[in-house]
Formats: sequence, C-alpha cells, structure tokens
Amino acid sequence: MLCGIAEIFTLGLAAIPAVILGHLARGQIRQTGERGDGMAVAGLVLGYLAIAGWALVILLVAANGGSCGPPGP
Repeated sequence: MLCGIAEIFTLGLAAIPAVILGHLARGQIRQTGERGDGMAVAGLVLGYLAIAGWALVILLVAANGGSCGPPGP
C-alpha cells in the first residue's frame, strides 16, 4: 500500500512495484493466514489505477499527434 500511495509523489513510478508487491503480499497472506489483505488490495487498486491513468494519457497524447498547442500556420 505504501508504493500505491507513493505513486502520487513519484508521478506513477511506484505503480509497478505496488502491483508486484500487492500480489506477493496477497499470496503470503493466503499461505500464512496473516492480516493485511485489505491493505494489499488497496495497493493493487492504486497501482492498477495509476497504470491505467498513464496509459490513457499516453493514448490521448498519441491521438493528438503529440502536439500540445494549437496547429501552426
């Protein structure tokens, strides 16, 4: 969950570790019966949302031709 929160401050760079660590944590929780599944799920959700958000931004920039301003003369 910490990586999921950290992606806000790292512009999404912590999203992939959030997903990987979230899956690893859920597997460990299932094996050992420990608590913390909710935090692992929260990290997964935040990680996947960040990845989807950046994918959407990239698609929109690509669809716009990479230009940020009005077309030239």
